[in-house]
Amino acid sequence: GRALGKRILSGQKDLPFRNVRTEISGADVAFANLESQISEQKGQTEGSSNYVFTGPPQGADELANAGFDVVSTANNHAWDFGERALKETIDNLKRVNVLHAGTGETLDAAYAPAIVERNGWRVGFLAVTGVFNSPFEDSPARDHVAWADPVLVALKIKELRHQGVDVVIVSYHGGVEYSPDPDEPTRSFTRACIDAGADAVIGHHPHVTQGVEWYNGKPIFYSLGNFVFKQFDPWTNLGLGVRLTFRDGHPMQVEYLPVAVDFQPKFLAPDKRSEERREEKEC
Repeated sequence: GRALGKRILSGQKDLPFRNVRTEISGADVAFANLESQISEQKGQTEGSSNYVFTGPPQGADELANAGFDVVSTANNHAWDFGERALKETIDNLKRVNVLHAGTGETLDAAYAPAIVERNGWRVGFLAVTGVFNSPFEDSPARDHVAWADPVLVALKIKELRHQGVDVVIVSYHGGVEYSPDPDEPTRSFTRACIDAGADAVIGHHPHVTQGVEWYNGKPIFYSLGNFVFKQFDPWTNLGLGVRLTFRDGHPMQVEYLPVAVDFQPKFLAPDKRSEERREEKEC
């Protein structure tokens, strides 16, 4: 949405993910949080407030061309342009064969998992939000957006396990914006997901990175920060991607991919010169 949506509408294709397509498309399964609706608004990409926005329909094509397989649509911007835009978002994602979790035409559909099958593995994604831009209980969005109800989410995780899904990932949109540390409600909810059987929890919303906790042998990424989401505080310009590797009979492997956040983000490689200087100093 916003300025990036305008640039996409102007015909600048292959814009947001040009520098990261190799890493994204190289994954067996690539996942992201979609912090925007994708809808036709006659050229409009934000509302009367800067905090209300939508991407144009072409944004779905950008996601697919980058190599994303599944996205979360459960976040505090899921209802920015209302019910029509929520349904259009789902339709646009279906059009380009990108799965989604977290919203739906019914509440049951919103809580339904996205299941991706690759190389004999079944990976299930659940997506929920614990924050909203208006009182959630009074909003019609409550019938279309999956809320972070710990009891209900635990049941959904157990259902996936009962169905024989090999890997269960929970996407959680919550926490305190711009805080370097997760708050207690976030810790409690995400740990409950692991206790229920999730293999990992991927957090977002604070716009800055937060800590990673290994809880009962499983990772909780409390906040990966921004990716394609340009802001002006220096800490919002640094994010993380994570690469999770699962193999039969082996523990999960986690690799961290530092991100230079921008309209065209880049994954940052280690500064080898700094490493060489450190080795020289140690010698």
